Amino acid sequence: MKPGDFKGLRCDQMSSRLLNDITLALSLTRRRNR
Repeated sequence: MKPGDFKGLRCDQMSSRLLNDITLALSLTRRRNR
């Protein structure tokens, strides 16, 4: 494995975490609006 591949892998993990946080926040705000 090259360092570049590892870097890309980490970026993917971070982006997926961000997506999860965003979806969680959206669902929470939707519940509050209701």
